[in-house]
Amino acid sequence: MWHCFFFTLMLVRNIAGSICLQF
Repeated sequence: MWHCFFFTLMLVRNIAGSICLQF
């Protein structure tokens, strides 16, 4: 459960970082 939560958190951060880099 916990590592699944951390994986989702890292995934969201990665996607958000990619969007920020595009703008």
